[in-house]
Amino acid sequence: MNKVQLMLSVITLLIVASCKKESSKEEKVTCQMTSVTVELISSEYTSSSTKNYTYDDKGRITKMKDDLGNEMSYSYSSNQIIEESPLIGFNSNYYKGVYKLDASGKIISALKTRSLDGETENSIVKYLYDSDGYLSEIQETSKDVPVFYYYSYTNGNLTSIKRTGSADTRTRFTKILYYAKDLAPSDFFANYKREILNTGLLKAYFGKASKNLISVIEEIGSLANYGPSLPSLWVSYDYKKNAEGNVSQMIENGEIGGIPLTINEFNFNCK
Repeated sequence: MNKVQLMLSVITLLIVASCKKESSKEEKVTCQMTSVTVELISSEYTSSSTKNYTYDDKGRITKMKDDLGNEMSYSYSSNQIIEESPLIGFNSNYYKGVYKLDASGKIISALKTRSLDGETENSIVKYLYDSDGYLSEIQETSKDVPVFYYYSYTNGNLTSIKRTGSADTRTRFTKILYYAKDLAPSDFFANYKREILNTGLLKAYFGKASKNLISVIEEIGSLANYGPSLPSLWVSYDYKKNAEGNVSQMIENGEIGGIPLTINEFNFNCK
Protein backbone atom coordinates (compact mmCIF):
# COMPACT_ATOMS: atom_id res chain seq x y z
CA MET A 1 0.00 0.00 0.00
CA ASN A 2 1.51 3.34 -1.06
CA LYS A 3 1.38 6.53 0.96
CA VAL A 4 -1.56 7.96 -0.98
CA GLN A 5 -3.68 4.88 -0.35
CA LEU A 6 -2.71 4.88 3.34
CA MET A 7 -3.65 8.54 3.69
CA LEU A 8 -7.04 7.93 2.01
CA SER A 9 -7.73 5.01 4.36
CA VAL A 10 -6.97 7.15 7.45
CA ILE A 11 -9.22 9.97 6.19
CA THR A 12 -12.04 7.49 5.51
CA LEU A 13 -11.80 6.06 9.04
CA LEU A 14 -11.87 9.55 10.56
CA ILE A 15 -14.96 10.47 8.54
CA VAL A 16 -16.78 7.26 9.61
CA ALA A 17 -15.88 7.83 13.28
CA SER A 18 -17.09 11.43 13.06
CA CYS A 19 -20.39 10.34 11.51
CA LYS A 20 -20.95 7.80 14.30
CA LYS A 21 -20.42 10.50 16.92
CA GLU A 22 -22.83 12.86 15.19
CA SER A 23 -25.36 10.05 14.86
CA SER A 24 -25.18 9.25 18.59
CA LYS A 25 -25.69 12.92 19.40
CA GLU A 26 -28.72 13.10 17.13
CA GLU A 27 -30.24 9.96 18.67
CA LYS A 28 -30.14 11.39 22.18
CA VAL A 29 -33.68 12.43 23.10
CA THR A 30 -34.60 14.60 26.08
CA CYS A 31 -38.16 14.65 27.36
CA GLN A 32 -40.20 16.82 29.72
CA MET A 33 -43.44 15.80 31.35
CA THR A 34 -46.02 18.33 30.18
CA SER A 35 -49.16 17.03 31.91
CA VAL A 36 -50.70 14.27 33.96
CA THR A 37 -54.39 13.38 34.05
CA VAL A 38 -55.50 11.58 37.20
CA GLU A 39 -58.76 9.64 37.23
CA LEU A 40 -60.06 8.84 40.72
CA ILE A 41 -62.15 5.69 40.95
CA SER A 42 -64.51 4.58 43.71
CA SER A 43 -67.54 2.33 44.02
CA GLU A 44 -69.82 5.38 43.89
CA TYR A 45 -68.29 7.73 41.32
CA THR A 46 -65.30 8.62 39.16
CA SER A 47 -63.68 12.00 38.60
CA SER A 48 -60.61 13.28 36.82
CA SER A 49 -58.35 16.31 36.79
CA THR A 50 -55.33 17.36 34.72
CA LYS A 51 -52.16 19.08 35.87
CA ASN A 52 -50.08 20.99 33.32
CA TYR A 53 -46.39 21.84 33.78
CA THR A 54 -44.41 24.83 32.46
CA TYR A 55 -40.59 24.85 32.24
CA ASP A 56 -37.86 27.48 31.99
CA ASP A 57 -34.97 27.35 29.51
CA LYS A 58 -32.92 25.29 31.99
CA GLY A 59 -35.51 22.54 32.11
CA ARG A 60 -36.82 23.43 35.57
CA ILE A 61 -40.53 23.45 36.34
CA THR A 62 -41.79 26.99 36.94
CA LYS A 63 -45.53 26.38 37.20
CA MET A 64 -48.02 23.61 37.87
CA LYS A 65 -51.65 24.43 37.08
CA ASP A 66 -54.66 22.12 37.08
CA ASP A 67 -57.95 22.42 35.25
CA LEU A 68 -59.69 23.55 38.45
CA GLY A 69 -57.60 26.72 38.54
CA ASN A 70 -55.25 25.64 41.34
CA GLU A 71 -51.62 26.46 40.67
CA MET A 72 -48.15 26.32 42.21
CA SER A 73 -45.22 28.44 41.03
CA TYR A 74 -41.50 27.71 41.42
CA SER A 75 -38.61 30.18 41.35
CA TYR A 76 -34.93 29.30 41.61
CA SER A 77 -31.69 30.94 42.70
CA SER A 78 -28.25 29.61 43.55
CA ASN A 79 -29.13 28.92 47.19
CA GLN A 80 -32.91 28.48 47.39
CA ILE A 81 -36.15 27.40 45.73
CA ILE A 82 -39.46 29.14 46.45
CA GLU A 83 -42.65 27.13 46.01
CA GLU A 84 -45.78 29.24 46.25
CA SER A 85 -49.51 29.05 45.59
CA PRO A 86 -51.68 32.15 45.18
CA LEU A 87 -54.77 32.99 47.19
CA ILE A 88 -57.43 30.47 46.27
CA GLY A 89 -61.16 30.53 47.00
CA PHE A 90 -63.27 32.50 49.42
CA ASN A 91 -61.17 31.48 52.43
CA SER A 92 -57.94 32.87 50.89
CA ASN A 93 -55.99 29.64 51.39
CA TYR A 94 -52.27 30.15 50.81
CA TYR A 95 -49.05 28.17 50.82
CA LYS A 96 -45.39 29.13 50.54
CA GLY A 97 -42.31 26.96 50.95
CA VAL A 98 -38.79 28.40 51.02
CA TYR A 99 -36.20 25.66 50.47
CA LYS A 100 -32.53 26.29 51.21
CA LEU A 101 -29.87 24.54 49.12
CA ASP A 102 -26.35 23.44 50.01
CA ALA A 103 -23.33 23.89 47.72
CA SER A 104 -24.15 20.67 45.83
CA GLY A 105 -27.75 21.74 45.13
CA LYS A 106 -29.52 19.50 47.65
CA ILE A 107 -32.36 20.88 49.79
CA ILE A 108 -31.20 21.02 53.42
CA SER A 109 -33.98 23.02 55.12
CA ALA A 110 -37.38 24.56 54.52
CA LEU A 111 -39.75 27.07 56.06
CA LYS A 112 -43.33 26.25 55.08
CA THR A 113 -46.21 28.64 55.66
CA ARG A 114 -49.83 27.60 55.28
CA SER A 115 -52.90 29.79 55.66
CA LEU A 116 -56.22 27.99 55.91
CA ASP A 117 -59.55 29.59 56.83
CA GLY A 118 -57.76 32.64 58.20
CA GLU A 119 -55.34 30.66 60.41
CA THR A 120 -51.61 30.58 59.64
CA GLU A 121 -49.34 27.66 60.46
CA ASN A 122 -45.56 27.52 60.06
CA SER A 123 -43.40 24.42 59.95
CA ILE A 124 -39.62 24.18 60.02
CA VAL A 125 -37.99 21.23 58.27
CA LYS A 126 -34.42 19.92 58.15
CA TYR A 127 -33.22 17.37 55.59
CA LEU A 128 -30.20 15.14 56.26
CA TYR A 129 -28.28 12.96 53.78
CA ASP A 130 -25.98 9.97 54.11
CA SER A 131 -22.45 9.72 52.73
CA ASP A 132 -23.78 8.23 49.46
CA GLY A 133 -26.02 11.24 48.79
CA TYR A 134 -29.36 9.66 49.71
CA LEU A 135 -31.95 11.43 51.89
CA SER A 136 -31.63 9.71 55.28
CA GLU A 137 -33.68 11.77 57.76
CA ILE A 138 -36.27 14.54 57.96
CA GLN A 139 -36.85 16.57 61.11
CA GLU A 140 -40.09 18.54 60.97
CA THR A 141 -41.54 20.80 63.66
CA SER A 142 -45.03 22.28 63.47
CA LYS A 143 -46.91 23.84 66.43
CA ASP A 144 -43.93 22.86 68.60
CA VAL A 145 -44.51 19.18 67.85
CA PRO A 146 -41.48 17.40 66.34
CA VAL A 147 -41.89 14.60 63.81
CA PHE A 148 -39.05 12.48 62.43
CA TYR A 149 -38.77 10.43 59.24
CA TYR A 150 -35.98 7.86 58.82
CA TYR A 151 -35.09 6.48 55.37
CA SER A 152 -33.32 3.21 54.49
CA TYR A 153 -32.02 1.99 51.11
CA THR A 154 -31.11 -1.31 49.48
CA ASN A 155 -29.36 -1.71 46.11
CA GLY A 156 -30.01 1.90 45.12
CA ASN A 157 -33.69 1.93 46.08
CA LEU A 158 -35.55 3.48 49.00
CA THR A 159 -36.94 0.47 50.88
CA SER A 160 -38.35 1.79 54.16
CA ILE A 161 -39.60 4.97 55.83
CA LYS A 162 -40.26 5.17 59.55
CA ARG A 163 -42.20 8.07 61.06
CA THR A 164 -41.88 8.74 64.81
CA GLY A 165 -42.08 11.59 67.28
CA SER A 166 -45.74 12.62 67.02
CA ALA A 167 -47.76 12.55 70.23
CA ASP A 168 -50.60 10.97 68.25
CA THR A 169 -49.62 7.31 67.94
CA ARG A 170 -52.10 6.85 65.08
CA THR A 171 -49.83 8.88 62.82
CA ARG A 172 -46.70 6.79 63.47
CA PHE A 173 -45.94 4.27 60.78
CA THR A 174 -43.40 2.27 58.86
CA LYS A 175 -43.70 2.06 55.09
CA ILE A 176 -42.00 -0.75 53.19
CA LEU A 177 -41.34 -0.22 49.48
CA TYR A 178 -40.96 -2.95 46.87
CA TYR A 179 -39.75 -2.44 43.30
CA ALA A 180 -40.35 -3.62 39.77
CA LYS A 181 -37.50 -4.71 37.49
CA ASP A 182 -38.08 -1.70 35.23
CA LEU A 183 -35.74 1.24 35.73
CA ALA A 184 -37.31 4.59 36.62
CA PRO A 185 -36.80 7.05 33.73
CA SER A 186 -34.94 10.18 34.82
CA ASP A 187 -37.68 12.49 33.48
CA PHE A 188 -40.51 10.67 35.32
CA PHE A 189 -41.96 11.97 38.59
CA ALA A 190 -45.10 11.09 40.52
CA ASN A 191 -46.60 11.83 43.92
CA TYR A 192 -46.76 8.35 45.40
CA LYS A 193 -46.86 9.47 49.02
CA ARG A 194 -46.15 12.81 50.73
CA GLU A 195 -42.97 11.59 52.44
CA ILE A 196 -41.44 9.94 49.34
CA LEU A 197 -39.57 12.98 48.09
CA ASN A 198 -37.07 11.44 45.68
CA THR A 199 -39.87 10.57 43.21
CA GLY A 200 -41.76 13.91 43.28
CA LEU A 201 -41.69 17.11 41.28
CA LEU A 202 -38.55 18.41 43.07
CA LYS A 203 -36.84 15.01 43.19
CA ALA A 204 -33.62 16.37 41.64
CA TYR A 205 -33.05 18.41 44.82
CA PHE A 206 -33.58 15.62 47.40
CA GLY A 207 -30.48 13.56 46.79
CA LYS A 208 -30.24 10.42 44.71
CA ALA A 209 -33.45 8.99 43.30
CA SER A 210 -34.37 5.30 43.48
CA LYS A 211 -33.23 3.45 40.38
CA ASN A 212 -36.33 1.27 39.84
CA LEU A 213 -40.08 1.91 39.61
CA ILE A 214 -42.07 1.30 42.80
CA SER A 215 -44.34 -1.77 42.59
CA VAL A 216 -45.81 -1.96 46.12
CA ILE A 217 -45.99 0.26 49.20
CA GLU A 218 -46.94 -1.46 52.44
CA GLU A 219 -47.85 0.65 55.47
CA ILE A 220 -47.44 -1.00 58.87
CA GLY A 221 -48.57 0.37 62.23
CA SER A 222 -51.55 2.05 63.85
CA LEU A 223 -53.17 3.55 60.77
CA ALA A 224 -55.23 6.70 61.23
CA ASN A 225 -58.58 6.41 59.40
CA TYR A 226 -58.29 2.62 59.20
CA GLY A 227 -58.26 1.52 62.83
CA PRO A 228 -55.44 0.19 65.05
CA SER A 229 -56.43 -3.44 64.51
CA LEU A 230 -55.51 -3.35 60.81
CA PRO A 231 -52.02 -4.95 60.53
CA SER A 232 -51.02 -3.34 57.24
CA LEU A 233 -52.28 -1.52 54.17
CA TRP A 234 -51.07 -2.39 50.67
CA VAL A 235 -51.02 -0.25 47.53
CA SER A 236 -49.57 -1.60 44.28
CA TYR A 237 -48.61 0.06 40.99
CA ASP A 238 -48.68 -1.07 37.36
CA TYR A 239 -47.00 0.83 34.51
CA LYS A 240 -47.03 1.22 30.75
CA LYS A 241 -44.22 2.86 28.76
CA ASN A 242 -44.31 4.61 25.39
CA ALA A 243 -41.92 4.26 22.44
CA GLU A 244 -39.40 6.68 24.00
CA GLY A 245 -39.30 4.61 27.21
CA ASN A 246 -41.26 7.14 29.27
CA VAL A 247 -43.96 6.04 31.69
CA SER A 248 -47.20 6.85 29.87
CA GLN A 249 -49.57 5.28 32.41
CA MET A 250 -49.48 4.39 36.11
CA ILE A 251 -52.36 2.50 37.74
CA GLU A 252 -52.62 2.58 41.54
CA ASN A 253 -54.39 -0.46 42.97
CA GLY A 254 -55.96 -0.73 46.41
CA GLU A 255 -54.42 -4.14 46.93
CA ILE A 256 -52.13 -6.34 44.89
CA GLY A 257 -54.10 -7.09 41.75
CA GLY A 258 -57.11 -5.28 43.18
CA ILE A 259 -59.50 -2.61 41.93
CA PRO A 260 -57.71 0.54 40.69
CA LEU A 261 -57.81 3.59 42.95
CA THR A 262 -56.35 6.00 40.40
CA ILE A 263 -55.32 5.87 36.75
CA ASN A 264 -52.56 8.35 35.87
CA GLU A 265 -51.95 9.26 32.22
CA PHE A 266 -48.65 11.10 31.53
CA ASN A 267 -47.78 13.21 28.49
CA PHE A 268 -44.26 14.22 27.44
CA ASN A 269 -42.64 16.63 25.02
CA CYS A 270 -39.49 15.05 23.60
CA LYS A 271 -36.78 16.76 21.54
